[in-house]
Amino acid sequence: MIIIPSSQFFLFDEHLHRLQYTLKFFKWNFKLTKQYFLSKLNESIQYLDHNQPYRIKVTVNKKGELRVDVLETEVRPNLMIGLLNPNDQQTIWKVYIDSAPTLISPFTSFKTTKRDHYNESRKRTLNFTETIPPKDQEVLIYNAAGQIMEGSITNVAFKRKRFDEVNSAFIERWVTPPLSTGCLCGVVRHMLVRKNIVEEEPILLKDVKVGEEVLLFNSLMGVVKGIICEDWRKNIN
Repeated sequence: MIIIPSSQFFLFDEHLHRLQYTLKFFKWNFKLTKQYFLSKLNESIQYLDHNQPYRIKVTVNKKGELRVDVLETEVRPNLMIGLLNPNDQQTIWKVYIDSAPTLISPFTSFKTTKRDHYNESRKRTLNFTETIPPKDQEVLIYNAAGQIMEGSITNVAFKRKRFDEVNSAFIERWVTPPLSTGCLCGVVRHMLVRKNIVEEEPILLKDVKVGEEVLLFNSLMGVVKGIICEDWRKNIN
């Protein structure tokens, strides 16, 4: 059996840490070790073509059992294209704002199989059926305080200015909503914040403007560029 090292799984350590932290939060009384996690991933792909990229979904139940589902996915030569080479991105994602706030709960802060709030947000905003899902479209959700949280399938960052006292000038940087808004601590988000590529800062719904650029990111597609394409004020209930 060929053993694939953890470094070949995109953001392996971040995924493992998030799983371990989630298990601790929900008080599921078992430990998920790095060795066991890596062995289960390797078992799932041992008979597959290792030259083909795959999407791997890991689900853990209360008994401590891991289920690993593997699906082929498209080749993405540059997972950071939206951040490093946005002009090379062929499709700019269309980004909408949900028409109703989302209630903060552990199911928004932690990645679980309970995704009703995200699915409902996409359905009422994008107006689609399960058989014909929208492509390259995202819905941003916000909490009862009018703070942007995240996207329905991504985390999000906005370009904002702050005064740099050292240079006595305003500088632009990418900022993402803090975890206190109730957003998911996505693994790509965690990596970008940890490396100081993106900063945490509250983003108020009232400050979001049509036409402004955003970054969308998750561990499947990496970082892509999007644009706010509709005035959210027309749709708020």
